[in-house]
Amino acid sequence: MNNYSITLDLGTTVADDIRIIVNNIEYALTPVGNSTADSQRPSLAEFAATLCLQLRSNGQHRTAETYRCAANRFLSYLQQTDIGFDQMGTTLIDDYERHLKHQGMRSNSISFYMRVLRTIYNRAVDKGYTADRKPFRHAYTGMAKTTKRAIGIDAIQRIARLDGLDDHELLARDLFLFSLYTRGMSFVDIAYLQPRNISNGTLTYRRRKTGQLLTMRWEPQMQDIVDRHPSANPDYLLPIIKRSNGRERSQYRECQRMVNVMLKHIARRAAE
Repeated sequence: MNNYSITLDLGTTVADDIRIIVNNIEYALTPVGNSTADSQRPSLAEFAATLCLQLRSNGQHRTAETYRCAANRFLSYLQQTDIGFDQMGTTLIDDYERHLKHQGMRSNSISFYMRVLRTIYNRAVDKGYTADRKPFRHAYTGMAKTTKRAIGIDAIQRIARLDGLDDHELLARDLFLFSLYTRGMSFVDIAYLQPRNISNGTLTYRRRKTGQLLTMRWEPQMQDIVDRHPSANPDYLLPIIKRSNGRERSQYRECQRMVNVMLKHIARRAAE
């Protein structure tokens, strides 16, 4: 009888082939879970990117951005560029949640990232890309009540009376006031307002987030702000989206960042 020398090399990762060496001759064995069909299943980063493309094509840019951010934050925690859905177990998700807590993230923010990541995972399950191991069953995905923060009328009046503002500060201050005058209109809705939204002394617009139709009286102080900041783009009421070139979202986001920075400067000046 021949004496065989057999060595098993399981490889360094799950994706590696199993190698068996018989009498110094190496043979590769493909594990059952590493079939061609399995290799074609998208991983988290690949699937999230596909979902983002689909959402953007449907005009759901904000949702696409949340998917991208949730997937990127999770992969950043893992310190790797991708992960297979089959590797996302309860222990990993629980460890990720503890990591976010240790970073000082509040419960509602943690819940946001967990809910979005769970949505991506569940959609992969629906597509048959992975079995449902329910890795998020211990994760917090609720919404805790938060204390309402309000700015006092005195502070608003001080901000409204500030002088010596440069052009950027003046626009930021006036957009802040415009939001107050329009009962808390969101920045994105302000950005997309068009002249046709005003008719017969009435402002009518549809919220981009919910599709809700809102109507209110067009007040003189609203018109004053529009007069101070005429838009060079006839498609829009205020000078936030300056060019109708398919990149409207990036334009209003850039302006929003500028406004947020300027408002911090204005708040400090108003508090002096």
